[in-house]
Amino acid sequence: MFLCLILALFSGAPVAVMLMGISLIFGLLALWTGDRCVVHATFLPNRIFSGTIEKGVLVAAPMFILIGIIMEKT
Repeated sequence: MFLCLILALFSGAPVAVMLMGISLIFGLLALWTGDRCVVHATFLPNRIFSGTIEKGVLVAAPMFILIGIIMEKT
């Protein structure tokens, strides 16, 4: 996966698109080969965000970064 990321970065496409595409390709590959099942894929967002939403600082920090970027551009 890391090698694919390095090769994709040299293609010149945006990093966000490359990260999304590579994760989607490898996720679908894992589903297709039987390493993961669809039920396990639906549990992932709950595991990631279960503790984050309870902590206000972790939710507010990306918003402050976004506002800073917006103010810088205007």
